Amino acid sequence: MSPPTQPFVESAPLSADAPRELPSEGSHAIQRLHGVISKIAAAISILDREGRILYESETKREMFGAAESRQGHNCFEFIHPDDQAEIYERFSWVVAHPGRFVRVRLRWARGEPDQWAWIESSATNALDDPEICGVLVSSIDLTERLAAEAAVRRSAERFRALVQNSSDVITIASPAGVILYSSESARRVFGYAPEENIGTKLADLVHPDDFANAEKSYRAAVNGSAEITQVCRVRCADGSYKWLETVAANRTADPLVAGIVLNSRDITIRHRMEESIRERDAFLSARFEVQRSLLRGESVRSQMTGILKILGTTARCSRALFFEATATGGEHSNMILTAEWCAPGVPSRFVPGAVSTRSIGNVAWYEKLDNGDLLSVRRGQLTGEQGAIMDRVGIKASVQAPIRVQGRLVAVIGYQHLYEEVEWTRAEEDHLRDVAAALTFALQRESTTEALLAEKARLAVMLESLSEGVIATDAEGRITLANPVAEQILGWREQELRGCDLTRFFEIRAPLAGDPSSLPSSRLEPDAVGFVLAHGKTISSPRHICALQRGGGRVHVASSTSPLRNGAGGIVGVVRVFRDITEEEHIQSELVRIGKLDGLGAIAAGIAHDFNNILTALNGNVSLALLDLHRDDRAAAEARLAEAETAGQRARELTAQMLTFTKGGVPIRGVAQLEEIIRESISFALHGSSTRSEMRLQENLPPIEADGGQIHQVIHNLALNAVQAMDCGGVLTLAARQVTLAEDNGTPALSPGAYVEISLADTGPGIAPDILPKIFDPFFTTKPSGSGLGLATAYAIVKNHRGRITCEANPGGGTLFRVWLPAVLAALDASTTPRPMAPALGAATAGFRVLVLDDDDDVRALTTRMLTRLGYGVEKAATAEEALSQLRAARSAGQPFHLALLDLTIPGGPGGFEVMRIMREEDPALHSVACSGYIVDDIRTEYVAQGFSAILAKPFRVPELAATLETVLRSKNAG
Repeated sequence: MSPPTQPFVESAPLSADAPRELPSEGSHAIQRLHGVISKIAAAISILDREGRILYESETKREMFGAAESRQGHNCFEFIHPDDQAEIYERFSWVVAHPGRFVRVRLRWARGEPDQWAWIESSATNALDDPEICGVLVSSIDLTERLAAEAAVRRSAERFRALVQNSSDVITIASPAGVILYSSESARRVFGYAPEENIGTKLADLVHPDDFANAEKSYRAAVNGSAEITQVCRVRCADGSYKWLETVAANRTADPLVAGIVLNSRDITIRHRMEESIRERDAFLSARFEVQRSLLRGESVRSQMTGILKILGTTARCSRALFFEATATGGEHSNMILTAEWCAPGVPSRFVPGAVSTRSIGNVAWYEKLDNGDLLSVRRGQLTGEQGAIMDRVGIKASVQAPIRVQGRLVAVIGYQHLYEEVEWTRAEEDHLRDVAAALTFALQRESTTEALLAEKARLAVMLESLSEGVIATDAEGRITLANPVAEQILGWREQELRGCDLTRFFEIRAPLAGDPSSLPSSRLEPDAVGFVLAHGKTISSPRHICALQRGGGRVHVASSTSPLRNGAGGIVGVVRVFRDITEEEHIQSELVRIGKLDGLGAIAAGIAHDFNNILTALNGNVSLALLDLHRDDRAAAEARLAEAETAGQRARELTAQMLTFTKGGVPIRGVAQLEEIIRESISFALHGSSTRSEMRLQENLPPIEADGGQIHQVIHNLALNAVQAMDCGGVLTLAARQVTLAEDNGTPALSPGAYVEISLADTGPGIAPDILPKIFDPFFTTKPSGSGLGLATAYAIVKNHRGRITCEANPGGGTLFRVWLPAVLAALDASTTPRPMAPALGAATAGFRVLVLDDDDDVRALTTRMLTRLGYGVEKAATAEEALSQLRAARSAGQPFHLALLDLTIPGGPGGFEVMRIMREEDPALHSVACSGYIVDDIRTEYVAQGFSAILAKPFRVPELAATLETVLRSKNAG
């Protein structure tokens, strides 16, 4: 707290001169002075003319917390530095004027460092007084009083700031309602200066419509002690009114107020919003009632009077009208009044059916409605004939909304005010538009319903005339419609079928051989209905559906299932069209059976032809070799035997092709690098020909899961077929790329996933359209030297690899083959991948014992001779029992077998697979090799997992036998 800028000073004379020194402590005067001072609450000090403290009362020490007496110290040591100059000036004046005194305010040091107290001191010059001999100083502590005064000032300033800056208007009025005070907020809220309305009566500012309620509330505040809240309109300086929410409190008993305190808040915006919300809620409620009325199913016209009542009551208008269009032959339809509602006390001035819009307006108004616009008219806007018409019918304001159905104006609905020229609010216009829109929808629905009923009648006639069965369902697959033919085929009436699941009456059956209509496994959900509902695709099933008849019978049907869509394109069900093909199936079965017999005959003839050629070469060369040996011509005999061996190899290849074609040649799948296979196959097929190749292979082509040898054969066969087609030379273009097939991939034989697509295109003469469907048939060929098994074998191999092969050709335009094979995008599981065979050891075989199990005497003897020639110790057995007996006997004698060569098929008893299982249980260290001429089991692809160490396909030669056994023994020794 800062000291006053000018200390308060008073001066007065003393009675006489006084001595300059203080009397001794023992004097009677001092004793009397101590007695007086002890009774005084003020702090007393005596100073010499230099300001040294000669005496200090106990009260002063207690008041200012001095730990010890300050006597002998100069008083200016204890005065705040900021006050010293002024106090020194005043003290000097007092010292220079005997008998005078001065009163000052200053800051005096307390006992603690840097702590100051505001004091008021009176200094009197008593230097000439023989009893005092000094300047007598009396001090009072003002610290607490000054702090309280400052707090009061701050509180007053804060209250004044709050009142003047409050958003609310603070008014004080007398009990008689006269304004005594108004806060600064009145200027902002009402436009009045605060002092402008002082002396004005409150009643002169309140809206007349609100005066009675405001007066009642004010009297209640004057006569009571409770606060009263009132909402009313108050006039502003510009003559407009604002809505105020006022709280009145009686403070007449408070002398500082002495009146009624009115705290008023401007709620004009809130009031408008509340009114808008109430109006909107009323309109929403009215529109809900209109909508509910229209949904009852009754016609719009029969409910129009009730709808007009809802509309007019909500809008608080005088009259609500509904006009309908009627053709007059002119440019537009005329609008005739068909329904009316009048507020209570409002007379009806129109006779329904007798007044048209043209009699109360003009063509421009009509055209505005015809264009879909709202028509709002007020009397003050019109002059001349139009104003006269409005006066004649007694309308002050009118608003109308058009109702258009299918682009044509069919009706008009509107309000009218008869006694007041109002300006229609946006909410009232929107309310009218919304009701008109609801009526538009209802009339459109009535028109559509009538059209649908007519269309339904036409469709019913059409459905009854169809020769196929037709069934429609909802989005859940439940039957909603069935025509008479469907009833006849299924044996159920339409009423019995409705609500039932469509799949209950149909089931999938296996297609006939050669039937191209089979669906992918991904779509074989019950009757394909779920697929159609989910994907919106039509599925045609020419032959693989059975209709389940009443009583348990089954009828083969050809069917087509299509999505049923609504106007927005959404799927709302399916439609199934089907026909009975039982008789057609019987004929088809006979044709298939005859075709099979013809095919078997062709296959038998082809096999006989090729094997007779091979046997001719084989037997002829053997007979020539015998003659050469009789003549001791060893070189000629060896040449003939080599040719016989070549013929045997041709027989082996023919057998392998037949096994592959008849599904016996199950591929040994592994991870194969397709690029290497393609390059080797093409190079070998084009060797020595005039055909040029072009490679278009995708970089980083993924590997495939395949039998590399069989895929090599497919590429070779296709390339060789192209070379033979281009006998005068040409270009063979081979491309390969990775593709990803989706669910609906256009290739029904392939499941979704990653594939490698291989294409081979030649520039040959192409294939005639009548020949193209037969090119994959076995023994079908157009080449004089062809066997007819090349493309058939390729087709079988690709199919066994879960792939697909197609051919596209045009006469004179070349041929294009496409092959799809599953791609490997991640490493195969090691448990399903055959263990690679190690190369032959080339080591001595002496000391290794082999057991041979084979039911054929010649094969058993030949194999024994081969193994003996290779240096193995050999025992042979014709049956499984004999083989197991020899194994056990050899183990008991301490000469166990190291390896067993087991034929997989033993007629009349267990084969090699069963023997191998028993052997592994009794001797886990014994290795076995599967040997068979007809590999049909999964043992070919999973022989490692099944327990075999290797597999040897018949027929085999000595080098193949040696390499296989050495590889097995090497792995045995390594293990």
